[in-house]
Amino acid sequence: MSHEIKIRSSEVEQALSNLQTTVQVLQALLIKDMAAENQLETADQINELNADLVQLIENYKALLLKNEKETKKSVEAMFKADELLAGPMKR
Repeated sequence: MSHEIKIRSSEVEQALSNLQTTVQVLQALLIKDMAAENQLETADQINELNADLVQLIENYKALLLKNEKETKKSVEAMFKADELLAGPMKR
């Protein structure tokens, strides 16, 4: 029985690429200024909520992209560690 951990780099890279592409097209499809000429308090509150939601989505996108970069670094580190450990075994 093998206790080997296999990382399929092409699958990892494809998944991370898909994540990056998805994040780039993610945007809030909201009414930018629902009540530009409306003086209703509710309309003002909706505009504030929409602005907060847009900011939340931007923060989420930034977090996803940061996680994608860190995942790439982790995978690269695992491959380097594997090469270092496999070196003595190849001799």
